[in-house]
Amino acid sequence: MINWRGKNFRRAWGGTHKRITKDYRSLIDPLDTRKVGVRLEAQFIYPNAGEALECDFTYELLTRATPTPTPTITPTPTLTLTPTPTTTPTPTPSPFVAVVSIAPTGSTQYQEVILTGSTNISSPTYIWSLTGFTDTSGNTISSYTGNPLTEGYFTLTGSSNVELVVIGTNPYGSPVTAITTNFVVSAGFLMMAAGNSSDDFIKSYDGLNWTGGTLSSSQQWQSCAAGNNIWVYGVAQSGSLQRFIYSTDNGDTWSSLVGPTTSSRMVGHGLTYANYLGSFYSAAFQSTTAYYSSDGATWSGYTLPSADFGTIATDEDNNLLLFGETNPSGLERIFTSFSGGSFTERVDTNSRVKTIMRNSTIGLTIAFGESGESYVSTDSINWTANTITGWTSLYPTRVVYSESTGRNLVFEEDTNGNYWISDDGVNWSGYTISNGVRYHPIYSPAIDKFVIVGNKSTSAYSCATSSDGITWTYGTLPQSLDIRDVMGQFTN
Repeated sequence: MINWRGKNFRRAWGGTHKRITKDYRSLIDPLDTRKVGVRLEAQFIYPNAGEALECDFTYELLTRATPTPTPTITPTPTLTLTPTPTTTPTPTPSPFVAVVSIAPTGSTQYQEVILTGSTNISSPTYIWSLTGFTDTSGNTISSYTGNPLTEGYFTLTGSSNVELVVIGTNPYGSPVTAITTNFVVSAGFLMMAAGNSSDDFIKSYDGLNWTGGTLSSSQQWQSCAAGNNIWVYGVAQSGSLQRFIYSTDNGDTWSSLVGPTTSSRMVGHGLTYANYLGSFYSAAFQSTTAYYSSDGATWSGYTLPSADFGTIATDEDNNLLLFGETNPSGLERIFTSFSGGSFTERVDTNSRVKTIMRNSTIGLTIAFGESGESYVSTDSINWTANTITGWTSLYPTRVVYSESTGRNLVFEEDTNGNYWISDDGVNWSGYTISNGVRYHPIYSPAIDKFVIVGNKSTSAYSCATSSDGITWTYGTLPQSLDIRDVMGQFTN
């Protein structure tokens, strides 16, 4: 049944409008000649459902010759509700526990415990259960809560176990302990430095406490590189074969001399590890033949575009090998190559290139030549010259950067302790450590600090660490070594 009920009808003729509230069962006379606007309210009554639905519409009678038909209204179908299904909570999976035993090399050894990998839970919290750990103040530690990458910094006084439990939040808000996948527990970021014309080397996890070791041969060790749990030293002796030694157990043992039979000299910063290629690459001084190896044991040759590319580095952002020319006769250029097959000259530096580095944090490649002359590039292809005003010595040591802040640091290669810091790679500020030591820097991502190692020194200032490159904490090296470079990597 349909009832029409007039609501707020307005007469549009003759003086003041008048509201009409009377109910009508028939419409306005179709022969009426006056224009009439009618607002109708329709009510559908469903006896069985017991519900009502109201709707409004408007129509006008325009002419008496053609009556306006009554609109046909289609009833709205009855709405059928589907019950919401009952949600069954996801069962809590068993916890994943990563266990590592760490045996210190000395009675007291600083070591960093590193976790890398992924988890299948949201907002995870990483909790370590520790046995036999003390902190740097000597306090016993039984648990530690950290982030996914750096899971503790402890002084180990004996063989210790580390257990990891990952806790997160499920979609329903209650905490769960979840299974994790592809996790690797690491003993930390290990750094090594060897002596030139010596069979001695030192290593450390924290940059302040170093232990000594012995290489398999006494050579002019100037070039070194680390990657894929392999450590490589290269011989720099003039007129000798370009030979290498390597270790796969963090320096506990070293191979005998391996490599080519062609005379090819290496100088400082003449080795790099290209992660995107999974191989070590050497440069060559006074030779056009250099070498590469995936395991440190077997080396294959490749040909350089000139005989004096003594500096090599890797740009992992752009998958490029970077070669710096160190020709004393005046040819000083930077070349790039994907894998040593073909080379492209990028810039003539007018200064022997001594160190090159890709700063991935700020997206800049920095090269240093002599007397503070540097070049910068965002893509390692297009370069801009830059000179540090106030540089006092001839050569730089290695340029390094902080992965957390992007800050760059380079030391002058002298015993005056002069070094330079830049946050953008272009504008540099000078500082001095007046300890009479020539320092070689490296950055440890595990402890997020710069580390410097002194050359030919066992003084109270022979090594140091710093979070900002300005304020330093000093330590003592166990022996005096003619150090030419430092290398490091995360260890398993």
